[in-house]
Amino acid sequence: MPTKEFTYSKNQRLGPSPNEFYVGDASSRTGGWYCFESPIIEAGNAWIQANGGGGRMLSLTGISQSELDQYARDKTPVAVWVTMDYMPPVYTDSFSWILPSGERYIPYNNLHCVVLAGEEGEQYRIADPMNGWQLVDKDVFWSSFDAMGLRAVTVGTEPFHNANLCRIHHVGSL
Repeated sequence: MPTKEFTYSKNQRLGPSPNEFYVGDASSRTGGWYCFESPIIEAGNAWIQANGGGGRMLSLTGISQSELDQYARDKTPVAVWVTMDYMPPVYTDSFSWILPSGERYIPYNNLHCVVLAGEEGEQYRIADPMNGWQLVDKDVFWSSFDAMGLRAVTVGTEPFHNANLCRIHHVGSL
C-alpha cells in the first residue's frame, strides 16, 4: 500500500493526502491515520496480480443506495468508509497537517471502515473489524456512509467507470 510519513518544516507538519497515500505508519497503533479508496485499490490490485488472481479492485465511490442494495442482495462484499458507531463525522481538534497543495488537512477522529456483506430486511449485515458481525439499520448506515463521501471498493472483473472516482474532499483551509 502506498504510504507516506509526515515531514516537518519549521513549526509546520507536512503530510500527504489520504486520497493518495496511507498517512503515517499503518503498523503503528499511534503513528498512523488512514487512507481513502485509491491507495486501497492500488494495494489490492498489486496483491491480486502477485497472487495470480483474475479480478481487480474497483471503486464504487458515489454509488447510489439502490446499487449498494444490489451488492448486498448478491452478498458481494464491499469495503465502505463510515464513522465509528455510525455517528456524525468528528474532526480531531489536536492534530492537522499541511497538504502538498498548501491546504490544511484536519483529519477525522472517528473514521472507520467496515465490510458490507449482505442484507437482512431493512438492515445491512456488516463485518466490523472492531466489533465483529453486526446488523445495522440501512438508514443509520446510509447516513454515516453518505457523510463520509459514499466511498466504497469491491473486487470484480469489470471496470467501474464513475465520475466521482477522483472526487477529493477538502477539509478546512489555511
